[in-house]
Amino acid sequence: MKEMIKAHWDGNADGYSRFVNCGMRSRRRVFIRDVLAQEIGETGKRVLDVGTGPGTLALILAEMGHDVTGLDFSEEMLSRGRENARRFGLDVDFIRGDAEDLKFEDGYFDVVICRALMWTLTQPEEAIAEWKRVLKPGGMVAVIDGSWNSERGSIKRKAWRMVSLPLIMITERRISALGHYSRSLQKSLPLNGKERPGHDIALLQSAGFRDVKSRTMRRSEEGLMEYIKYGCYGDNFIVTGAK
Repeated sequence: MKEMIKAHWDGNADGYSRFVNCGMRSRRRVFIRDVLAQEIGETGKRVLDVGTGPGTLALILAEMGHDVTGLDFSEEMLSRGRENARRFGLDVDFIRGDAEDLKFEDGYFDVVICRALMWTLTQPEEAIAEWKRVLKPGGMVAVIDGSWNSERGSIKRKAWRMVSLPLIMITERRISALGHYSRSLQKSLPLNGKERPGHDIALLQSAGFRDVKSRTMRRSEEGLMEYIKYGCYGDNFIVTGAK
């Protein structure tokens, strides 16, 4: 299954890189930066961005002054991440690796963070255990994701999505619809259909993280255009916990 997932992201690397490039010039970047500053601190942390893709979070974290390592299973995504870092003049160490089997020593990072990764994992419990292992005592894990199934099948959401697709094509020069998993692959993933962020909170608590809490990241705060394009997917959330 992992090879199927890797092939999917390899094939969609260019489109997601365009999403990142557009985001780095939009209100979305400012909003995410503000949230990260509040949740993990302004600067000076050693951060592992798991499932970094083309640098969605890694670039913003580096811009804030953190020491960032971006890890991904897809070499195509990493290649786009390196290109984006050069384009924006930012220093990120992009490396290939498995989110469920990290090759770092114990207690190496201050923060382990991911965005839109949890739902793709084949073994989320094993991944979280690995993230905890590589965190320093008192270090923080942060999971940013969305409840993708919430209201998505409603007539309103479907109509909204039909409006958003051409806007994404025009502003980001990519076809968003091509970026989705096949239905059979999505159904085979452990987090498919789970209530989120409740399930994420339970996973972190079961792994022994302390002070686990969730915060809504409203898409309307990312700017009007971003809301029109992506509001049909519902709001995002960030779940944090301390080791």
